[in-house]
Amino acid sequence: MLSSQTPSPREQQGIIQSLCEMNLQSYDWRSLARSINQNPEDIFGEGQNNPQKADALITCAVRYGMSFELSVEIEKMKSKNAQFGSTNISKLDAHIAIQLSKLYSILLEKLDEINAIDEPDSPYLSNGLVEDFTEFHDKLKNKAKFSPTNQALAIRSKNDNGVLKRKAKKLGFDDHFVTLSEKIQKFYSKRILGRFPPDEYNADYRLNELVNELFNILPQEFQQREDIEDQIYGVIFDTTFQCLIFNE
Repeated sequence: MLSSQTPSPREQQGIIQSLCEMNLQSYDWRSLARSINQNPEDIFGEGQNNPQKADALITCAVRYGMSFELSVEIEKMKSKNAQFGSTNISKLDAHIAIQLSKLYSILLEKLDEINAIDEPDSPYLSNGLVEDFTEFHDKLKNKAKFSPTNQALAIRSKNDNGVLKRKAKKLGFDDHFVTLSEKIQKFYSKRILGRFPPDEYNADYRLNELVNELFNILPQEFQQREDIEDQIYGVIFDTTFQCLIFNE
């Protein structure tokens, strides 16, 4: 719990992280706002996700010298949730899910920049249709013709990505999931298929090129993460599952 002094920037980030891990509902946020004598409508903007609400709440508490009161209310809420058996996401899972959301955000930003200066839409672009896993496996094997190793990688990566996305959504990080898949499709069609046509390069080769291309547009801090390659595969095969890429 915080002291009565103004929390440091690091402590403020810790509170934000803690709030995100609690999977709070609308009424919880309103209660926290009132605990620092503020009208919820004056703090939270329309359409804000949980991380944005947490940031706005902490900023307001610090501004009005109510950080200690807020921390007391947060601890009460945690205790109440535990008492009634609330199943919160673990700290580790929350951290990984937040990291995935950050990856989605930075990829979306970078792909927007690249797609904006690229050539007009590729003839390879197609509308996505979400598959079930039976169809997905058939596509990987018989349509895209991935190697058995990459077929197994695709199933595992899609599963892992799906789990993390669900956890990220519970934490309020779901702004970019659909949009990024569309950007990946456009990037793949222009940058990969345009240079490595399916009649000359197989799916395994194109997959490797796509992974490298996405990795190379990331800032260094993302490239240095131990799990970054796994998460890139997850993004790619989630998009593949939606029938947006590797349809050749």
